[in-house]
Amino acid sequence: RKCLWDAVTQKNEAAKSIYWHESFTGTLNPSKSERRVLQYFVLGDRESAIAFLLAASPTDEDFYKHALRALSLASFPPTNSAAANLPRNTLQEKASKVISAHCSSSDDILSSTVILGLVGRTLDAVFQLQDAGLWEHAATMAASYLEGEERRQALERWADHVIHSQKNGWRGLGILLSAGYVGKVLEHFHAEGNALAQSTLLGYLRAHYPTLAPSTFMPDREAQRKRCLANVLL
Repeated sequence: RKCLWDAVTQKNEAAKSIYWHESFTGTLNPSKSERRVLQYFVLGDRESAIAFLLAASPTDEDFYKHALRALSLASFPPTNSAAANLPRNTLQEKASKVISAHCSSSDDILSSTVILGLVGRTLDAVFQLQDAGLWEHAATMAASYLEGEERRQALERWADHVIHSQKNGWRGLGILLSAGYVGKVLEHFHAEGNALAQSTLLGYLRAHYPTLAPSTFMPDREAQRKRCLANVLL
């Protein structure tokens, strides 16, 4: 009977081997590190394999090799029914966000941005470019990949930077207006005491978009304003 093979026994023996290897407190050389990942992988424990790979420092010369393996493992089909019921991209998204953060910390903005885009975190990728000071690239990416509310969020953030950091109020207000934040532009004119600009903008809107109700421009109707102006100004 000992000659017969049993799947449960096979996995139990592999799990015991991993347990003993995990108890080792010394430094693992590259060969032993790869063996550890392989043990996790063949046992079906992708989470542990990915966590082990992502523990590498961004300064490690093998960091990108580990990152590639982690993303590949995250994309591997699940091995059990419980995992199959989870969203397919859950592991991939978690791994991508960690790797992206590592890349960003080492000033590898390109890799960070592309990895976020890989799992559909396009708005976060745009924010990443903005945080790196690449505002024009971020605006171009927003124009190419974002729509609706996500595009407005990116443009609002850009406008805030232009107004307060670059001290270019008119351009910033133009960006806000293009994103549909008419109320914010009117509030800014009011705060600055620029009644002429405020009345000119209101007159233009009333003349060209007569179907929009006056309440659309009230400061406390932001949600309604966005819905009404989204298709008009974007």
